[in-house]
Amino acid sequence: MLMRGFTTVRDLGGADHGLVMEINEGLIEAPRLVICGKALSQTGGHTDYRGRYHARNVDYYADRAGALGRVVDGVDDVRRAAREEIKAGAQFVKIMANGGVSSPTDPIASLGLSADEVRAAVEEAHNAQTYVAAHLYTDEAIRRAVELGVESVEHGNRLCHGNLNRLAEARREGCRSSRCSRSPGVKCPAPEDAERGTGCEVTLGVEGVVDGGMNRQEALS
Repeated sequence: MLMRGFTTVRDLGGADHGLVMEINEGLIEAPRLVICGKALSQTGGHTDYRGRYHARNVDYYADRAGALGRVVDGVDDVRRAAREEIKAGAQFVKIMANGGVSSPTDPIASLGLSADEVRAAVEEAHNAQTYVAAHLYTDEAIRRAVELGVESVEHGNRLCHGNLNRLAEARREGCRSSRCSRSPGVKCPAPEDAERGTGCEVTLGVEGVVDGGMNRQEALS
């Protein structure tokens, strides 16, 4: 990453404080790392990679090194997880507030976490003087998240012009809700990806968001 000219990287799930320390102490040559720890997802959400017939307890996600996220259900669970990630060195909180491509049981249009759960994450982030970033694709999910206090929209491939105006207004008001990460250049899985576990559902999901992402590239510039 350094050789490509990146001096700071904001990680959206998986990196931990140990990696930050190694970089800061010069043990690893890498860009400065800004982390959220593990992203927070509901059961069956974007960081729950169990299949439909896999009933293993999800508690192991919280302690698994390098895991993208952890599973939380209910306001109290969200509060505890957000506090634990911040205690462990997270510099902001990441939530999965929309369906995903790689996760097996949440279609793109699914809304992730209840309104009260999102509010709880936002409150805990604000209490720690930081913000919430959210995995979001669809216009409905983006609108809901921004209204609930989410300040960083990740992906936004299916964002419509009405919500673009909403984000622009938030920017004028000095709110970080105007922050929107773009990922239009997702590569569609090739047929051989099936051998690595990338099923038809994932392939169709990727194809469904690439076109939208490309169309948003200019609008979000």
